[in-house]
Amino acid sequence: MLPVPALESLAALLEYPREGAAERAQAARAALLAAAPAVAVACEPFLAHLSSAPLHDLEELYARTFDWSPERALEIGWHLYGEQYDRGAFLVRMRERLRAHGVEEGQDLPDHLATLLRLLARTGPVEAEDLCARHLRPALERLVKGFESSAGNPYADVVKAVREAVAGEGGNDR
Repeated sequence: MLPVPALESLAALLEYPREGAAERAQAARAALLAAAPAVAVACEPFLAHLSSAPLHDLEELYARTFDWSPERALEIGWHLYGEQYDRGAFLVRMRERLRAHGVEEGQDLPDHLATLLRLLARTGPVEAEDLCARHLRPALERLVKGFESSAGNPYADVVKAVREAVAGEGGNDR
């Protein structure tokens, strides 16, 4: 598993862009280079785009990528359960886990990938592996497939890097 600074940086890259996006991209680049150089290299095309694009372009790209495309939604429960009743129960369980580990939910649902990466950064090895095996890995496989019809989307690199980061077996290297 990635170190905490790398998980936090990946989470920040998957949030809705706002003022200061270029500065946050530089901070994420530095944190990733220090904590997980291979992930930094994988994310570099996106980081370069984030550092140079105007905010309104970043906002539009985010909305087109994640908000207007169910197959690329960042809500993990959507990929696991769709609109089934089980998703509601999953959201409740995730909200409880977030509270237990002091992770703020923010404006997104408790199953948002950025939020779950922050949760992952705060759990122990057994809970982290459970979260990855039961929820993140299966959902990320579906999410990555959602980018197959979206060639050239810079977010694809970040999502693939997250998938690789949670693909490993065993505990955390934190």
